Amino acid sequence: MISSRFGGSGLGIAEHFASCAWSTLATGAPVLEDSAASFDCVVTQNAEIGTHTVLFCEVRRAPGARLREMIRRASVRAT
Repeated sequence: MISSRFGGSGLGIAEHFASCAWSTLATGAPVLEDSAASFDCVVTQNAEIGTHTVLFCEVRRAPGARLREMIRRASVRAT
């Protein structure tokens, strides 16, 4: 399961991506090839909130035909 691979597994960055098909977006951000949605962002601000770092980002691009198809289907169902 993807959540166990990336969330708190104790693996290094290379191990996270070793068993997944991925590429990079224009900003250099990694993206999983079969993801339903992806957002190419740049971090504009970060804030330390308790034990977490919250990143505020500007979306530069939201590529992916699968995302567009999901939005289209959702709008058809809503009407």
